[in-house]
Amino acid sequence: MSAATHDEPVGDRVAVPRLAGGLMFPGQGSQRIGMGRWMERTSPAAAEVFDVAAEVLGRDVRALCFTGPARELTLTRNAQVAVFTVNAAAAAVLAVEGFEARLAMGHSVGELNALVAAGVLPLADGLRLVAARGEIMGRIAVPGTMAAIVGLDQDAVRELCAAASGDATGDVVPALLNGPQNVVVSGDVAAVERCTELAVEAGARAITKLVVSGAFHSPLMAAAVAEWAEVVAAAPLREPRMPVVLNTTGAVATGADDVRRALVDQLTGPVRWIEDVRAATALLGDGDLLMEAGDSKVLTTLARGIEPDAATMTMHDPKTLRRLRGETPARQPRPQLAARW
Repeated sequence: MSAATHDEPVGDRVAVPRLAGGLMFPGQGSQRIGMGRWMERTSPAAAEVFDVAAEVLGRDVRALCFTGPARELTLTRNAQVAVFTVNAAAAAVLAVEGFEARLAMGHSVGELNALVAAGVLPLADGLRLVAARGEIMGRIAVPGTMAAIVGLDQDAVRELCAAASGDATGDVVPALLNGPQNVVVSGDVAAVERCTELAVEAGARAITKLVVSGAFHSPLMAAAVAEWAEVVAAAPLREPRMPVVLNTTGAVATGADDVRRALVDQLTGPVRWIEDVRAATALLGDGDLLMEAGDSKVLTTLARGIEPDAATMTMHDPKTLRRLRGETPARQPRPQLAARW
């Protein structure tokens, strides 16, 4: 894919090419102190999102995102709200600047942003859902952890998980299928540690332990499912007005009922990000790009690893705003290895 080139004359100059494509919303793990600050300072649309978040949630989301402290920002109940709000701010900036969204998808909690972008939920209801999700997941007391394994394919990692699971260690499963050789495993602490040991022996290039409070996207989150399912069942979901590619299936949602099922299944099931990116690029046209709508470049990097020819851009870079306005040419960021999620 390449950047759109539909120029229209305005006066004596050429107007900004209207960029279009798919929105990618990052998830928990992309949070950092200062996230979203440049958007909030330069765009009234982004500032309004922070205002809405504060009003709906009764919390100073600006302070949480801009100043932390880090130990508070990394708590699940805070990280999910912060990431969602910044993602929504990025989407608001893109809408104002004329980016034409043709599909949406999100990584883990970012999927809620995709639903808002697709009109399944209004922003206020999306904020309430993400706050409930973060609270419910944050209360899970079962010890667990996650680790990224880079350099081994999915089948190899799946075999290692099976070998590392047992009565003495507990269970570990592939949780985030981030790239052809980038898989995050999740489960009991001892099982994850054993799995990473086996991965090193099997020739993995890198192992990264994630700073998380639980074993997300694994059976260890089962205790959160019933309460979360009740919250999702009560949410007033509408039919998507654009394609939404779901984490749990790697396919486009068929309707509101499909979305509800996916939101619940996502807590204990894997994020099929490879399939998501491939499904998105198959749906998009030659002039479309994949835009990471958040203060992150993680998904941009992952997308380039999955579809090397895909045109990508990220709102993490303040220059993106100038590119949207045609003030500087759009460039594809250089691919980097990422194991965050």
